[in-house]
Amino acid sequence: MPMDICAREQFFRNLVWAEFLAQATPDDIHKSLLSSNWDNNEFLLDWILEHPQVDRATVLLAFWMGGALEMEAYERQYLSGFYATSEIAMDPACDQDGYDWTTGDQRYLHPDFKLLVSSEMLKPLTGRVIRRPSDYEEGLPFEYYEKFCELMNG
Repeated sequence: MPMDICAREQFFRNLVWAEFLAQATPDDIHKSLLSSNWDNNEFLLDWILEHPQVDRATVLLAFWMGGALEMEAYERQYLSGFYATSEIAMDPACDQDGYDWTTGDQRYLHPDFKLLVSSEMLKPLTGRVIRRPSDYEEGLPFEYYEKFCELMNG
């Protein structure tokens, strides 16, 4: 029985993501998160949680972009020391685009959220600044996104 279009799309999307992430550097993963479509990217988000080679700044960014109080698993992994590498900059109060995740217009911000979130999640990390890439589409470098499109149209 043939797959329905949604299952087919998800299958090919996951296939391409797995191929990309198998060779991705910590910088590549950070760029993917910055440029990702969060509506279709459980694969990347789950992958980040399971792989200790991810830079701490990427996990911190995922935590804030995902809605802090809804991202407890990221906070637990971050605080546990699971992610040892910290070479990328991330400041929750002034990210690479100048956005303040701690006071910005966030629907999820509970009035007392700073009491509910570990103070470690508010601390900036120093390192290389990685900007939102222009050569990625929906979180994937163009060559991988094109591969996904070819699979879908093939």
